[in-house]
Parts: sequence; structure tokens; C-alpha cells
Amino acid sequence: MAACAVSVALLPALAGSPAAHAATPSGIHPGVAVTFGGITCKAGAIMRQGARLYVAIPASCAGIQPGVLQDGCAAAETPIGIPVHIAGARHHGTLVYNSFTEMQLHGVTDKTMCDYNDLALVRINRRDASRVSGAIPGSKAPQQVTAARPTSGTAMTVNRAPATAGATHHHGWEHDFTTLAALGPADVGAPVVFANQLVGMLTVLPSGLVAKSPAETYSLAKAMWQMHKVAGFRHVVLLRAGQRG
Repeated sequence: MAACAVSVALLPALAGSPAAHAATPSGIHPGVAVTFGGITCKAGAIMRQGARLYVAIPASCAGIQPGVLQDGCAAAETPIGIPVHIAGARHHGTLVYNSFTEMQLHGVTDKTMCDYNDLALVRINRRDASRVSGAIPGSKAPQQVTAARPTSGTAMTVNRAPATAGATHHHGWEHDFTTLAALGPADVGAPVVFANQLVGMLTVLPSGLVAKSPAETYSLAKAMWQMHKVAGFRHVVLLRAGQRG
């Protein structure tokens, strides 16, 4: 994990952040818990393609150790079709897209792609469509997925808690950020936002409870561009704040 110019010590609890006190509405929205294979992470975004609705999570959520850098071209694959529990849903979702699986099927060896193309989609059961909202609770975000590189020092949020952008690496694939919020494995996937735009999802955790190393988010715009090359997912777009399923 690359060094970051901005360092903020991580507190052992989230008690001081807005996310700790804000009431979380019911239903399916960015930030809800997503559980499969005994692992829980958070929904980074809601996406749609026609009438189909999806929860976006990092593909690495299903890895042996969520929250650390994983080689998607060599990691154990999570079977497509596995049932997924989505908090706020009344029916199980289904894992339908995994960037790790796609790269392994096509023999990708480019290290940048293998490390940072990290996106999976869980299809939401159509019977839960009326329960879906594109908004991160308590905000007007996200309005779009951005391919912009946040300038170091830019104010951001992760899981509705304040964060600060650091350096960008690997041709815009990976962005560092720091935060006073305590982040654990169950927070992997949480939406990372600046100016109401979705940069990506929390993918790599800082090392240690009190750390100078930053957390990392990977470019969701780049991962979606790769996903759009796959038949069946070429027209998947963000369900924006203000839109419902």
C-alpha cells in the first residue's frame, strides 16, 4: 500500500462521527450490510440496468481476508449464483458479476488490473424493488460516479464519516484517504464520496488500530468501464440519489 501525504490517527471508535448518531432508514441503499459465504461487508452503491437492480460491492469482500490488497487474477473465486443476504431486503439477492472471475476466465495478467479491478454485483430480487433507494442516507449523494482524481487534502466521506483525500496511484486506479473513523472488515465496501460524487468503495483498510498508513479506495469508474465490456452488463449505470427502484 502506497504512502500518503496526509496522515490522521484512527480513533478506536466511531462515536464522534455523524454516522454514529444518524438514524439509518430501512430498505436497501448504499451502506447496508451485505453477507455471503460467512463474510459481511457494505454496499457501496446501487446500480440498475433496465428493471434489474444491483448492489455493488468489492469483489475482494469475498476474499480470505477482506480489507487487504488481493490479486484478483489469482484469488479464490466466489461462485456466481451464490445467494446473498442484503440488509433491508425480504429476499436473498444473487451474485451475478465478479471482476475476479472475469479476469481469470480471460487470462488477464496485467498487474494493475489484477490488483485494482475489484467490483462485484449482487442482483436484488425483483420483489424487493420497491424497497430500493439510490441515496446514501442523510445525503444527496451520489449523483454520479466520477473518474476524477481527488486532490490531496480534499474533504471526502466514507460511510458518512469525514475523510481526507491523499495521493492517487497506479494511473488513477487507487486513491488514498485518511479518516478519524474506526474502520473494520465489516466496513469494506462503504461508499467513498466527494462533492456528492462516488469515487469508489472502501477496499483496503489501514494497518493497525492507530495507523499512519491510509485506507484505500479503487476507482469505481474504471471498474465499471471494464464491466461494460462483459455481455449482459454493458448498460449497468448508477442508481442516483433521488431515484428509487
